[in-house]
Amino acid sequence: MHKSSRSKSLVIAVLLFTNAIPGLTLADPMQGPADHAGDLLRQGKYEEAIRQGLAENSADGLTSAAIASVSEMTLAPTPCLACIDRAEQLSRKALVADPKGANPTRCLTAALGYRGRLVGLLAARSAKLGETSKLALDEALAAHPHDPGLLSAMAAWHFEVVRVGGSVLANWTYGATMEKGLEDFSEALKLAPNDVIINYQFGLELAAYDADQYRDKIVRAWKHATTAPSQSAYDDAQKKRADELLTLLKGGDRQAFDEKVNAYMGIPK
Repeated sequence: MHKSSRSKSLVIAVLLFTNAIPGLTLADPMQGPADHAGDLLRQGKYEEAIRQGLAENSADGLTSAAIASVSEMTLAPTPCLACIDRAEQLSRKALVADPKGANPTRCLTAALGYRGRLVGLLAARSAKLGETSKLALDEALAAHPHDPGLLSAMAAWHFEVVRVGGSVLANWTYGATMEKGLEDFSEALKLAPNDVIINYQFGLELAAYDADQYRDKIVRAWKHATTAPSQSAYDDAQKKRADELLTLLKGGDRQAFDEKVNAYMGIPK
C-alpha cells in the first residue's frame, strides 16, 4: 500500500476507532445501578428500561436508559440511524447527570463509533467523532483508572488504529500498538475475568485484526465468554454470538466467519 493510502486509512481508523464495539465494552450491567430501570435492563426489556430511566431522571436511571439504547443499537441486524441518534442523545444526557461516568462514557463512544461507520469518512471528520470519543475515554479513565470496561474500550482503540493503519504508522503517528492494546485488555480481564462482554469483545477485536495469528487467544476468549456466568439478557446475546463465531471458526468457512465478524463489529456492508 502506498504511504498516502496508508495515511488515509489511518485517519479513518482514528476517526472511527470505537467501531461501536457490538459488545459495547460496557461493564457487566449487574455492576450498574440498582434501580428499577436497571432491573428492566438486565431482563432485556430495553424499551421499558429507557422509558423508566427517563422517568426516574436520576444519574442511575439515565445511565440505564443509555445502556438500554446502546444495547438495542448493537443488537440490531444492520446499522440503524434512528437507533444511533437515540443512543447518542441518551448517552450525553447520562453524562450530564454523571460527568466522566464510566458507563455513560462507554455508551457515548459506542454510539459515536456506529455513527462514524455509517456516515463515512468526510462526515465523521467534520463532526470530529473520533476525537470526541478519545477525549471522553481519556477523561473517564483519569477518573476511573481501574474500570475494566473503559480499559477494554481503550484497548479496542489501539487494535482498530493498528488494524486499519498498519503497525508502523499507527505507532509513529498516534502511539497505537497491538502490544498496548493487549496490555489494556489483559488488565481489564484481570479486573473482571468472568465478564462475558469483555471476553467476547477481546476475541472479536483480535479476529477482526488477524484471526490466524491470534487464533488461540480468540478461541480461549470466546470459550470463556460462553461458559462465564451470565448476568443479563445482553450477556446471553453475547454468549450466543461467541458460540456462533466459534462454530464458524472451527468449521473452516473463512468467508462466512469473516462476514459474521464484520457484521458483529458493526461494519456496514
